[in-house]
Amino acid sequence: MLPGAAGGGGGAGGRGGGGGGGGGGGKDGGGKRKMFAKSKRSFHHWVSPLLRFLQLFAAVCALAVMLTAKVAGISYSSFHAFRYLIAASVIAGFWALLLLLIDLGLLAAGRTSHSAILKILRIVGDFIAAALLLSAGAAAAGVTTFNDQGGFPYQQTICEGNTPWNFFCGRSKAATAMSHIGFFFFLPSIILDIGSLAIEYYEAI
Repeated sequence: MLPGAAGGGGGAGGRGGGGGGGGGGGKDGGGKRKMFAKSKRSFHHWVSPLLRFLQLFAAVCALAVMLTAKVAGISYSSFHAFRYLIAASVIAGFWALLLLLIDLGLLAAGRTSHSAILKILRIVGDFIAAALLLSAGAAAAGVTTFNDQGGFPYQQTICEGNTPWNFFCGRSKAATAMSHIGFFFFLPSIILDIGSLAIEYYEAI
């Protein structure tokens, strides 16, 4: 074989190898996913805003009903558990409103989030909001039960029988029930976000 032909073949091989390397680099660059990428509207796109609205509705109802529970000198401020319920409803309602606006924006733009950090933050925030509502509802339920049945050495409580405080008793029970309902509305969001995060991780492997 002539030396010139061998040199030409080597040059062509080098150029081919360089082209192959460039192709590989292009593939890696195209494989990177944007934080907010275009996607088809899926089941999660429609259900997530609905759940956020229900969470916000439950938190606002619990807050409004408890704030208006005032009669004959007794109000929510007379009980630590009811004040805790109001604080938990405010935090959970604000979180639900924030995520509702984000989900509606993504739904209108036809986009979805591919950021694992954002999804983890959503899950952690939902856990905190759900825990606050559940603990506040449990504490308030204990107070409402005591107000109904009393305990030793008390003979009669403010909610036992026909008393001037029946209006307050009924509203405090309604607010307690709404806090528990709000907790159950947060559970599907947690499950959906964990499932979405698991799918993203599986597809990235």
